Amino acid sequence: MLTKKQLKDAARCCGGLCELCSCNKTRMAYQDCIREAAKTALAYREMLERLEWIEHKDWLVECCPFCKKGKNQGHAPDCELAKLLKDDDI
Repeated sequence: MLTKKQLKDAARCCGGLCELCSCNKTRMAYQDCIREAAKTALAYREMLERLEWIEHKDWLVECCPFCKKGKNQGHAPDCELAKLLKDDDI
């Protein structure tokens, strides 16, 4: 799993080892960095999926913590969480 700093470095990566990259300081090869970034992203996604619908304390229904829509209504069209969790097969 990569740290937040390592993920930020990986996002700026231009395709090779960089002396300023925090991943490089751990002697991680470029392919390993990609693999670890993907594993970290998937772990974050799994956590978000568990949080997608949480029981609202006042309404006693499961709601999205971002758009506040109930599970039976579905997400609001502009819900950031729904966009992030959208599962498009390409």
